[in-house]
Amino acid sequence: MRIFPVLLIISSLLCSFLASGNEGELVQVKAKPLCAALAMFKMDQRHWPTSEEGLNVLTFPSLNDHGESGDPYLKVIEKDPWGNNYIYKQHKKRFKLISMGRDGVLNSSDDIGPNICYPDWTE
Repeated sequence: MRIFPVLLIISSLLCSFLASGNEGELVQVKAKPLCAALAMFKMDQRHWPTSEEGLNVLTFPSLNDHGESGDPYLKVIEKDPWGNNYIYKQHKKRFKLISMGRDGVLNSSDDIGPNICYPDWTE
């Protein structure tokens, strides 16, 4: 029963972002669970997922310091607001998370990122 009010609030936020045309904020709101899972992975593993592991590593059972298996960080990797997969790349000691935007084409003018989770990060 607690989920319904949360879903209602998120739905109203998504609708207001869509109406305002602020797609960057919409992506940030929708990506919050993904960003939280990445942060938890970093805390547990002491590094971000590699580019090769990608976001899918978040759906595998996690391992603690004793090698014991735990729950995955996420059950599924949600898509961006337009139904596209997020693009994840490890970059130096950080990562890039990119939405291809409305057109679904990487490196086009409507891409959102590379710092969806941490907008204050700079190169």
